[in-house]
Amino acid sequence: MKKSLLSFGFLLLLISGYAQELKFNVHGKYTRPVHKQTLSSAKTLVDLVSGYPSSWIDEYTSVEITGTCGGKTIKAGGKNETLNAEQQKVLNTLDLCSDVVIHVKYRSKSSSGLMEDKKINVRLTLIPDVEAEYLGGTEELNKFIKENAINKIPEATSKKITGAIVKFTVNENGQVGDLQMTRTTGDTSIDQLLMQTLSNMPNWKPAQNADGTKVKQDFEFSLNDAKSGGC
Repeated sequence: MKKSLLSFGFLLLLISGYAQELKFNVHGKYTRPVHKQTLSSAKTLVDLVSGYPSSWIDEYTSVEITGTCGGKTIKAGGKNETLNAEQQKVLNTLDLCSDVVIHVKYRSKSSSGLMEDKKINVRLTLIPDVEAEYLGGTEELNKFIKENAINKIPEATSKKITGAIVKFTVNENGQVGDLQMTRTTGDTSIDQLLMQTLSNMPNWKPAQNADGTKVKQDFEFSLNDAKSGGC
C-alpha cells in the first residue's frame, strides 16, 4: 500500500510539474555602464569608450554627445575625438541613470581607395559608484524569485511562455517600486504572479555615489526560455 501511495505521488508530480525549464535573470538596466568619475575625467572619446576604433577613421565629420539633465535632453557637438568644453559640460551635468549617446559621423577609405561616409553610435549609462544589492546577494535573490514565482508556474504553462521583462527601481531606502512590465508572458495570471513577487521583494541595500549619498537605481528582470541565459 505504501509503495502504491509513493507511486501515485510521483505520478502526480510528473503531471503537475514545475516550470523547471524557465530561466531568469535580474540585472542593472544598462548594456554599457560608465561611472561619474570616468565622465568627469574624460578628455577624448577613447577615455569614454573602451576599444574606441580610432584606426577606422580617416577624417571626422561631426561628434555629438546627448544626455539628460533635470529630465531634459541636453547635447553638444564637436569636430573630432577630443572633447571640447561644451561636451565636457554635458558629461558633468548628466542625471544618474541617464543614457549617454555618442553619435560619430566620419569618413574612411574603402578597399577601392574611395572615401566613404560612415557612422558610429555608442550608448552608455551613468550608474552609481556602488550599485544596489539584494540583501544576502544574488544567490538569495534567485532563491526568493524561484520559490515565490518560478516554481509556482505549471510546466504546461511554462512551455507556452516565450519570455517576459519587468523593469523596477530600488530607491534610496532600498525599497522596490515603479514596476513596469515591458514584455508580457502572454498569460495574465503569470504576469500578475511575477509582478507581485517582484513588488514583495525584501528591501535591498541601496546604491551609493562615491561620497556615500544613497541614490536610486533601475533594474530589469527578464524571463526567457531554456535556451537563453540566466539562472
